[in-house]
Amino acid sequence: MKNIALLLAFFFAFGLVNAQSTLDKKEMKELKKKFQVYDQGKIFKKAKRIALPGVNLRFKLASKESITDGKHQEQVKYSSWAMLDGIEDADFQEITNEFQSMLEEKFTKFGLEIAPCSEYKDNKGYAKLIEKNTKKRLTVKKTWGAAKVFSADERPFFVYPMSPLGPHAKFAKTADALIANIHLTIDFAYIGIEADRYRDYAYEYRSATSRIVPVIRIEGMTENQLQVRTDGSYVNIIKDQTDAHALTLASEYSSELEYATKIESCEGCMPKFAESGFVDIFRSGNVTGTYRVTADKARFKAAVLDVLDKYTDDWFHIYSTHRK
Repeated sequence: MKNIALLLAFFFAFGLVNAQSTLDKKEMKELKKKFQVYDQGKIFKKAKRIALPGVNLRFKLASKESITDGKHQEQVKYSSWAMLDGIEDADFQEITNEFQSMLEEKFTKFGLEIAPCSEYKDNKGYAKLIEKNTKKRLTVKKTWGAAKVFSADERPFFVYPMSPLGPHAKFAKTADALIANIHLTIDFAYIGIEADRYRDYAYEYRSATSRIVPVIRIEGMTENQLQVRTDGSYVNIIKDQTDAHALTLASEYSSELEYATKIESCEGCMPKFAESGFVDIFRSGNVTGTYRVTADKARFKAAVLDVLDKYTDDWFHIYSTHRK
């Protein structure tokens, strides 16, 4: 149990960032280690306007943690689940809308004019981008849980295609503005699992225990699906077919604000969104614990906006080096 406490303490500390008004070269170098940075064309140096058609928050609804104990044929896999309760779709949507307002304010202070949606809603490149690259909002995976994407102002959820010659490039070229596509994954808890084994005479016994700590965090990667741009956390801003700037989170950011009102152990319980196939996923393997985390709506919102504020402050520290 001591190891679990140390593990969770490390998790909680990892990724917390103190925003500063200015950073020296050493601090900036350390900050950039938190991201995979792609910069082509110094797009911020002469930019005057930016459009935000793709502001997306991907909220975890259920989280799974797994460990493997033993080697080869003796391997045993243990898993634990957490479910978020007390937050409705309308709450997620409200947070996402406020995140867009936060971004608009920060980009304006950064010196960029915000291009309104009315300006590009009839743009042919935007229409083609929506037609060809709209993605499903709800994802359910046996490896990590379930998440749902919410887009600011309930706009379509799209991602940029991997090719630089897609409709997103034509959209940016004709919109007379930088075009941003933002996708951030918000998790709600850390789960720690500790395996144990003991022997008496001819038999070896194995067991595992788990604990949960409710923490709002921006997750760098849920699974290795960055190639389809529906996983993890990134901001991708383009100018045209060749010039772009992308920040992909390689670590994580956490909020210190508490949001949970209750944590219950609930063996066999199912989340509200569970489908028939998801029930089997939830009950598969050696489950060491299933937890329901009940959130206070106002405190949950405050914690999410808090971590988004920290995270985006660091974006703009990095962007500022390209503005000079």
